[in-house]
Amino acid sequence: MSLNEGTIRIKDVFQLMPFENRLVVVELNGKQVGDLIDFLVRQKKAHPIAGIRLELAGDSFSKAEIRGERFDPKKNYYVLTHDYLQHGGNNMIFFTKPLQLYVSDLKVRDALLESFAKTDTLKAKLDGRFTNSIDI
Repeated sequence: MSLNEGTIRIKDVFQLMPFENRLVVVELNGKQVGDLIDFLVRQKKAHPIAGIRLELAGDSFSKAEIRGERFDPKKNYYVLTHDYLQHGGNNMIFFTKPLQLYVSDLKVRDALLESFAKTDTLKAKLDGRFTNSIDI
């Protein structure tokens, strides 16, 4: 499900996020983040992910930046996600064995509701987080 244009009601958010998923932070090593990047490249479509920019070259990436810095495979990174994906949902197995796992009491749905309550209008825009010669 997606959100339609117009007023977003609480009912819409419950339909969008019907499960009781919680936000979690995972600490990943460089190999695990590399696996995440490879997953994004193989999918050939943009996922709802922020803080990363990829330049794709066919079936691999030519450049990866995280929070404005070149991806360093020797560095550890922290990723905010939700427990469904952390448990390997949507084939995201790179999240299943984090170096550290921090579980929040905040449900994904509640975070959305809180954000929508503070935001009058959602504005979609292309931000160049994925660039290449094919449509993603």
